[in-house]
Amino acid sequence: MRRDVRFVVPDPERAGAVTIAYHAKYDRYGASIVGIVVSPEAVRSSLRVEPA
Repeated sequence: MRRDVRFVVPDPERAGAVTIAYHAKYDRYGASIVGIVVSPEAVRSSLRVEPA
């Protein structure tokens, strides 16, 4: 299956909400795992995929 999509940079508020939710769900696994996923570098490189 193929779909036309576009990549959108999420607004900072949404990125912050995702970071908070990720911490709430996964902090029990330790900072070394969670920190990589929600690091500033990871947040800056996150994109939202939307239908074109």
